[in-house]
Amino acid sequence: MKAPVRQYYYFTVVIFFLCITASAEKVLIYDPVKGIVLVEKNSSEFKNNPAIKKIKRTPPAAPYDKNNIHIGRQKDPPELYFKSGLEYYKNNDFKNALKNFMYSDSVDPKAEYMLWVGRAYRQQKNYNQMLFTFQQLIENYPTSDVADDALFEIALHYQNINDYELSSQLYTRLIEQYPFGLSYGTGEELREIAREQKKLMRAEMTTLLSILGFSSDDLSVSYKNFQRVYNLEQTGIADIKTVNTIKLTHKKFLENEELNALKEKNSRKFFLWSMITGSCILVNILFLLCLKSKINSRKKHLSELSKILKDLQLSKL
Repeated sequence: MKAPVRQYYYFTVVIFFLCITASAEKVLIYDPVKGIVLVEKNSSEFKNNPAIKKIKRTPPAAPYDKNNIHIGRQKDPPELYFKSGLEYYKNNDFKNALKNFMYSDSVDPKAEYMLWVGRAYRQQKNYNQMLFTFQQLIENYPTSDVADDALFEIALHYQNINDYELSSQLYTRLIEQYPFGLSYGTGEELREIAREQKKLMRAEMTTLLSILGFSSDDLSVSYKNFQRVYNLEQTGIADIKTVNTIKLTHKKFLENEELNALKEKNSRKFFLWSMITGSCILVNILFLLCLKSKINSRKKHLSELSKILKDLQLSKL
């Protein structure tokens, strides 16, 4: 076949395939057995082709997310994310603070980053995650500068939920394990803070139990006496249930005292008003008696004058 004729033939074949494809909506696909074949787009052969299925399973591109902290800063080092987290934290945006802290820790794990992750969880009141994070920090970085801060945070949490016994144990552990530990940020001695917190808890319980009538030289005896009266397990320690019951009982005691004081105040007011009212009535009675006496005196005087006038008239006659 001559060259011009061959070119004309190829051109005719291409035009033919294009026409068929356009009119019948056919497409070229690769078949492992037949090779490259032309099939209709809606045919089962097209739909069941492995290559087509693979294309269909490809997920679409992720939409733009304005909350993505990495947009425009993919090359920023983790330190910058951490500093951004601190700024969010200072502005009370704890959600974004947590995102930045967690990313910093995931890229470049550090005890300092974990500490702020835990603190962000605390601010969000996600206490389970907070405790887990601080515990992981202590286990993974026991000699770091912030391990004592994490232990202090855990002890303070249990103090806040009224588990004074566990809190006191953790404060004791802090004092013994980190005797020279300083608070991250403030530089205060955590040992002294822990001692003060232990004293405060003990003084609070001693005072409340004494007010409620459970005073003893041995605090554990006071706890047991209280627990026995209020049907609690007699552990002799300030566990969470015991402390909650003590505080609730003291609150009710204060409410009753306030109610009694109000009643007494009202009674005093009533007595005072009664005295004032009685005094006013007595004054009015005395005034009326005095007035009556004066009226009677006037009447008597008038009667005497009338008698004198009558005597004068009779004498003239």
